[in-house]
Amino acid sequence: MQNLSSELVGLAAFFAGLLALAAVLMKFRDRLTRRFVAGVIGVTAVADLGSGARLAVVEAGGKRVLVGMDRHGVQTMTVLGEAGEAPPCPPAA
Repeated sequence: MQNLSSELVGLAAFFAGLLALAAVLMKFRDRLTRRFVAGVIGVTAVADLGSGARLAVVEAGGKRVLVGMDRHGVQTMTVLGEAGEAPPCPPAA
């Protein structure tokens, strides 16, 4: 009976370790992705608009794109210009 209980304790410790590892990886996933994955798509900025809506500036394929998202997915995309260019300034009032 003691052998069974020690196996159950070991199994519980193993799954607790897996949960802890998953929590750490989720917390640092953006940093890990930027460090180990050299992709051509990068999120420059994100603004939370409330109730699940967000705006994000994404650089992909040499272009800067404004992406509007909500709880149902991507709703709109607008090309802002080349990725290396400065963003356009609003007209003075």
